Amino acid sequence: MIVVQQKSDQKIEELTEQVESLAATLERTRIAREIHDSLGHTLTDLDTQLAVAQTLRSHNLDQSFQAVDTAKRLARQCIEDVSQALDRMRQSDFDLNHALVALLEQLRQTSTVQVQWKVNLPHLPVYQSYQVYCIVKEGLMNVQKHAQATHVYFSADQTPTGLMLNLKDDGIGFDATTLKPGFGLQGMIERVQLLRGQFELQTAPTQGTQISIILPL
Repeated sequence: MIVVQQKSDQKIEELTEQVESLAATLERTRIAREIHDSLGHTLTDLDTQLAVAQTLRSHNLDQSFQAVDTAKRLARQCIEDVSQALDRMRQSDFDLNHALVALLEQLRQTSTVQVQWKVNLPHLPVYQSYQVYCIVKEGLMNVQKHAQATHVYFSADQTPTGLMLNLKDDGIGFDATTLKPGFGLQGMIERVQLLRGQFELQTAPTQGTQISIILPL
């Protein structure tokens, strides 16, 4: 019995170490994803503006100062993005439908893309709501940065078996067979997997892109 107990204790210790290692890995992944979602795009633009300022400072001070002003604005946006993300995570009454509509309105106001949507999701736990919000935000940012689309349609509805999200654009599309997912697309896929959902991508050159996501309740 003593030998059996010793083996059992050793097994428990090994499992504990594995769980701790897995938790650390998941936490690093979560932090990396949050940094990308909140800061990645803005910091890239900030770096570009500072590089422009460095290049122009010796022969065109006016444009150099304009680039510095833009960089300052982007830095402020970084701070606001982090603050908003933390506020969203702390809110127990986070309204997912309202937050998604705000994202879509922002895209319509800051670009020439015509945006249509239908959003009607049930009340979800805060963690699930935040993950869905980040998935949609990343999808819209990808459209804005890469799709060159003129029309975007988004829908989010409850079905008898779960939730259905669809994001479709009429942009340039791409060859999905040669795609190496960037961190943005990979982040979307990881979040869907965390929610035990299904992710489907349909696209082709000149044919636009459609992302369909099914999430269990």
